[in-house]
Amino acid sequence: MSMLSDEEKEFWNEKVVRKDRYIFVEGFCYFIGVNKLPNRKVYKIVNNVGDIITTTDLLCKGKVPDELASLLPDNATFIEY
Repeated sequence: MSMLSDEEKEFWNEKVVRKDRYIFVEGFCYFIGVNKLPNRKVYKIVNNVGDIITTTDLLCKGKVPDELASLLPDNATFIEY
């Protein structure tokens, strides 16, 4: 039985369908924006294929629900944050 509301299901289903647009670190979902924001914290991330990503535009979309963890596994690690 799902513990997610219909709105939460819709929100997370989009992440499952389009997971290539997100990174998942330690059970959290993040979106890397395209903006180069001045005077912001710099995040360095390595993805599961070894690419290093540097950004100042990182948005946390939330903790991946336990019931979806197998569909949205971690695919990156923070190097510096």
